[in-house]
Amino acid sequence: MKNQVIAIASIVCLLVGCAEPCPHYNRIRVVSFPGAPITTQPKKPYGSVKLYQDKSEITKKYEVMALMTLEGDAGDEARFVTAFLCRAADLGADGVILYRGPQQNVAGPWWTSGVHAAYRAEAIRFP
Repeated sequence: MKNQVIAIASIVCLLVGCAEPCPHYNRIRVVSFPGAPITTQPKKPYGSVKLYQDKSEITKKYEVMALMTLEGDAGDEARFVTAFLCRAADLGADGVILYRGPQQNVAGPWWTSGVHAAYRAEAIRFP
């Protein structure tokens, strides 16, 4: 009995330790700019990173820290945006500029929208 409890507790700890802060977080591909490591900034709290839909919305001077990309079902756009914001917070960014790529109709399982899209975002910080 004791071995079973230890085995179950170990599995639970493993699953909780591998959890993402939000869906699709681990699917995001990140490249830093200008090639420097992106781990030098302290993390920001989730919910503190501002979303910009266009560069023209930003009135202050900013630096691009990283480019993030993610592709998948267009019906998951809200989750993708949330994942970008969470990843940007972990990078220490002040904001995210979202870019929507072209959408394509694809055949897929019944639970998908049937529309595939690519999303890109820039993690930015204000100097």
